[in-house]
Amino acid sequence: MRVAIVTVGSRGDVEPYIALGLGLQFGGHEVRLATHAEYEAAIRSRGVTVHT
Repeated sequence: MRVAIVTVGSRGDVEPYIALGLGLQFGGHEVRLATHAEYEAAIRSRGVTVHT
């Protein structure tokens, strides 16, 4: 299943969605996280696709 997660806010608001995305990927899903460009490097470094 393809999953798109959209979140805004501070890094503390975004971090839980990175973990959720990783869990979904582990379960075999294709995940993309849409959020602020300033968090792009942190998200990509964890192996989640990001859209800004």
